[in-house]
Amino acid sequence: MTTLGVILTVVLLVVIGIAGTAWMVQLINAGDASANHGDDHDHGHSHGHGHHA
Repeated sequence: MTTLGVILTVVLLVVIGIAGTAWMVQLINAGDASANHGDDHDHGHSHGHGHHA
């Protein structure tokens, strides 16, 4: 029972850790992708404006 309890506890901690890490990575990637896209769009727009001028 003790070994089984330890195994279940470790598995639970690992699952929570993976879920939490995946959630944080998803948020970071979403924010980074949005910021990168916005920066790229702004840079392209600025370059286009400069070329037009």
